[in-house]
Amino acid sequence: MTVEQAKQVLRDAGYYVDNMWHVNDVKIIDPTISTSDAQEVLNNVMTSAVIMETMWDAIKEQVEHTTL
Repeated sequence: MTVEQAKQVLRDAGYYVDNMWHVNDVKIIDPTISTSDAQEVLNNVMTSAVIMETMWDAIKEQVEHTTL
């Protein structure tokens, strides 16, 4: 299965996958970081209270101001 096919499976299941981060995004900042450490960095960032609160606030705002 290709990455695009995998993303389509997730889309079909209701997930948003059009803006994803990759370990290489972390390695741009630190080329010596291991893949597992880069995954941990991404996990820590994506699950941080600041990011989670910002996302929920932005989702709520968009829902309140969007006419579907």
